[in-house]
Amino acid sequence: MNTTTKDHVTQTDFAKNPTMHSLNLFNNNWSINRISREYNTTPKKIVSYLGKNLVVERINALYQSGIEYREIAKIIGLDLRNIYRYLEATRSNDPLTAEEIQKTLGLLCRDYSLTRIASELNKTTKIIQQTLLQECMFEYLSLESLADLQTRYKLSKPEIGKYLRKHNISVLEAGDRTKLVKHIDSGNWQFWRPISPYLSELS
Repeated sequence: MNTTTKDHVTQTDFAKNPTMHSLNLFNNNWSINRISREYNTTPKKIVSYLGKNLVVERINALYQSGIEYREIAKIIGLDLRNIYRYLEATRSNDPLTAEEIQKTLGLLCRDYSLTRIASELNKTTKIIQQTLLQECMFEYLSLESLADLQTRYKLSKPEIGKYLRKHNISVLEAGDRTKLVKHIDSGNWQFWRPISPYLSELS
């Protein structure tokens, strides 16, 4: 069917040069979903015509203008999961420096979400989460309660528990000092390395 859109791009024209027409329509504020519906293709295909870098640039520009990712997903015409996936693919997965860890902890105190912190630092949410889990582990070994750690680091109890068990640390609800110190003395914690400059020695 040779339907003409309001921008006078027919199905035939689009098929001849999908990259050029996708770019023109996207730059004329057509969403990816709208383009894909109009020209009987998929959002994934339209993203391939546009290039992921261009899509990410548009997402970042909208975010910097104060629009939240959930609303950006509607404007861009992609589901939220793909928005996050494209962003993650362009961000650094390098370990955080001491300065970045301090900034992350400061942003947490200002009630920033992990996705927002990742955006601020241009890091993947995965590396942010791993860093916070390490911080949780150090504080847990300093006998902080799981409940306090959940609240402070915006991580779930199962996430923290899984990370502790991965490092051979018993998950003790009440923070039993005797059991925990005995566990530490058993020699299963040589992996421990302080990464935050303000961390004190374990008591």
